[in-house]
Amino acid sequence: MSRNDVIKSEPESPLDLHQDTLVYLTKLDDADFKLLYYFIDGQELAAASFRLDQKYTNNNNYIKLYARLCDQLTQKYGRPVSDEMEWSQTHYRDKQESLGFAYSLGHVATTKQWETPTTIITAVIGGEKLNVVVAIDYESKQHYERMETQKRKDTASMP
Repeated sequence: MSRNDVIKSEPESPLDLHQDTLVYLTKLDDADFKLLYYFIDGQELAAASFRLDQKYTNNNNYIKLYARLCDQLTQKYGRPVSDEMEWSQTHYRDKQESLGFAYSLGHVATTKQWETPTTIITAVIGGEKLNVVVAIDYESKQHYERMETQKRKDTASMP
């Protein structure tokens, strides 16, 4: 799919335009997300990423949203090929009621991944500095490694 095809397919105008990235606002499961499209050489669609663009006062609401989104992905793509929860600090590991806070501190991150013949789908919940991140990435297997490098660069430059 070309950059122009993506622009034509979206009902709204892009929030932000870069040579290799288009940014839109959208909703998933009634939550606000930024939708980022990534292009190879500014033309060929190689990846799309949904990033939660909404704050909750209760950090456990991020976990509930992530679980609902993962359930929807499982219904569509089957069981994930990987499901990992990694703890960098274990202070809250046995305190289920504080799991949302542990995510906000960056003490834990959870990643689930699905695959189709052409696409890698990754759902992530993590965080740092009291901010929880919920994201879903769709990446072309054909352009996977090149897009990982470009996506990190583009995301770092976003406000």
